[in-house]
Amino acid sequence: QIGGLGAPAEYGGFTGAIINTVTKSGGNAFSGLFSMRYTDKDLSSSNVSAAQLEQNANLGNAAVLKKLKDYTVQMGGPIKTNKAFFFASVQRYSALNDPTGPVSNSQDISPRINLKFTLQPTPRDTFIFGTQYDQYNVTGRVGYWPSAQATDQQTVEEDAPEWVWNAQWRRSFGTSALLEAKLTGYDGYYYLDPIDPSPFTYDGGTDTYFGGGGGQYYADRSRNQLQASLTKYAEKFGSHSFKFGAEIERSGVRSQAQP
Repeated sequence: QIGGLGAPAEYGGFTGAIINTVTKSGGNAFSGLFSMRYTDKDLSSSNVSAAQLEQNANLGNAAVLKKLKDYTVQMGGPIKTNKAFFFASVQRYSALNDPTGPVSNSQDISPRINLKFTLQPTPRDTFIFGTQYDQYNVTGRVGYWPSAQATDQQTVEEDAPEWVWNAQWRRSFGTSALLEAKLTGYDGYYYLDPIDPSPFTYDGGTDTYFGGGGGQYYADRSRNQLQASLTKYAEKFGSHSFKFGAEIERSGVRSQAQP
């Protein structure tokens, strides 16, 4: 679900877009899925002819995907029939590029783990507990944007792991009312460490950069949100619904830069 201006009142004042996702849940039957994507430089072809390269040698410097590995294993099923279910997935993703300049030469997400439990102790009550963890790493990233090209000396290493969690309780009162309570949050950081921490110099005449990748940049982010809402469907008011709720949020932001 994607929303923008005109979203329901519980989203409050915001700019941009709202994205709401629902992850898979297990059922009364065990099921699994294994998927794999793989390619390398030998499996890709060039659509640039020798005659074209002779006219414009830069065409031979286009970005090339040297290697891509993406493996995912998923499993879901019952813990107790009709009462408790689980779903889990693990992903290993890595990509190695050969661009004109070392922009994101190597990207690695290892691992990305999803775990979710769904409990239905009564027909009216549903409890959901879920979490996701991923370790995101990038090497060969340009240290100073908007420069799109750089030498290896001017790149940084990006380290950005994060945790996301969600706990939810839903209770229905027949077909006329629904009570929801949610505790969601995330915690992670985004660190950039230059290969060469020496300063850089910009030459406006040639539009080029000299020196190293600049300083370090460390960003720590966390957010926890507690929501509770009651939705009431009122047929006597023209089948309209009324929603009442409250929300408490606590966030933490810390940014550190060393030029």
